Amino acid sequence: MQICEIGNSFNMVERINYLSNRTFIDFDAIILDFHSILVEYHSQKKREYDRRKSNLSEFLQHKEIPLIILAPQPQNIYFDHQQYELASLLPIFPFSVKKETGKKINILSNTIFTDFLLKYQEYFSYDSHFEDFKGKVIAETPHTKKVLAFYNKTSIFLLQIKADIKNVEDKFLLELIEIAKKIIQDQKKQPLPDWVHKYFLPDEKPISEEISKIKQNVSILENSLQKKEIEIEKYLDKKLLYTGTGDHLEIEIENIFRELRCEILESDRDRDDLIIKHTDKIAVIEIKGVTGSAAEKNSAQLEKWKILYNEKNEIEPKGILIINSYRDKELKDRTEATFPHQMLKYAENREHCLISSLQLLGLYYDAIQNNKQEELINSLFKTIGVYKGYENWKNFIDE
Repeated sequence: MQICEIGNSFNMVERINYLSNRTFIDFDAIILDFHSILVEYHSQKKREYDRRKSNLSEFLQHKEIPLIILAPQPQNIYFDHQQYELASLLPIFPFSVKKETGKKINILSNTIFTDFLLKYQEYFSYDSHFEDFKGKVIAETPHTKKVLAFYNKTSIFLLQIKADIKNVEDKFLLELIEIAKKIIQDQKKQPLPDWVHKYFLPDEKPISEEISKIKQNVSILENSLQKKEIEIEKYLDKKLLYTGTGDHLEIEIENIFRELRCEILESDRDRDDLIIKHTDKIAVIEIKGVTGSAAEKNSAQLEKWKILYNEKNEIEPKGILIINSYRDKELKDRTEATFPHQMLKYAENREHCLISSLQLLGLYYDAIQNNKQEELINSLFKTIGVYKGYENWKNFIDE
């Protein structure tokens, strides 16, 4: 039995990172801990979670066994400032939880889990209870009867597991998986022979024909939606120029220079952020996403890359500093200068071009829409100090 876990509750299973490319289809059962699923969500795009949600749907379809989920705690999840329910990240029925901690558990009788939960009761505890959910309850709080565990055809929500489960882990997992398989088997309807669909009961035929038409329309709409979602992605990626930092920001700025007909030269890993070539001119580019303004140390780092490039290639490159300043603020609240006065003398003495990533976005759209790539790339090479132009983001971004 091949079991994988996203979490750290068991030792006899293969642990994987949720957002990795590891396929779920290799496994016979999946155990999920929401904390482990969400531990890095702040730095990820929602499409990465959508990808894994689709992978789990494939698993449910082909393996015919519910996901085993350790009861989560309440948590607000945000992507691009939009809130999402916990359940929306997985292909399961909606649910909501509230925080409540305890050890005493009332195990319901006459369920498929009764004997299992009674046998391993000492290994369970809880730190939340369910409010909205869909499924058959298998455990609740004494007296108040708040739901602690339940199951349905897509998921089994178990209580939290204590660390000392390792003494009985092999038997625990074997019995749990057998119960999970039985859930699907018990819910399967008796199959009908193919020929039965040639015969219609009173009023059935027009409904069947209408279903076929709806399915055709749904297929057309799904294809159209998929195309539009692919199309909108390029716009969402461009928004990293005023929200992003680190590799995400650097990659998107690199894509922009490619689209502006610049050649991207190989740079040393963990050193230069970006090196571009335009006609016979070379530029070393330092890129930073910061919560405040730029600083002289950013120009100093850029100058270091310039010197190293010159020593290695005997070519004096242009230095361009691109800063996504005040990245945590809404655009309308970014009222302070990206490049403070105290850093300008240092940068100007070294002929650096200073430009915000938001300005670069304006430059990009002007170049693409008006076929001004040559002119505007040259303007970056000519600028010494703060770049003039595209300061008013309202000229290229609608509210």
